[in-house]
Amino acid sequence: LKSVGQASAFVCRPRHGTGKLSEHAFGNALDIASFTLSDGRKIDVGPAPPEKDAKFLNTVRKAACGPFKT
Repeated sequence: LKSVGQASAFVCRPRHGTGKLSEHAFGNALDIASFTLSDGRKIDVGPAPPEKDAKFLNTVRKAACGPFKT
């Protein structure tokens, strides 16, 4: 992994499906817009990734969603 493109960070909002403030509200979380791999390929985060990117994004999502309840 070469770099991560950030979409947002400090945002005062509730967690999805709850009334509790998200970690974004405390400056402890950020939203990822893209990943750039060491070979220079850019993978954008979105609702319908190309099949070649879907496995990578699914792995990243599973790793993040447990700790962050996203």
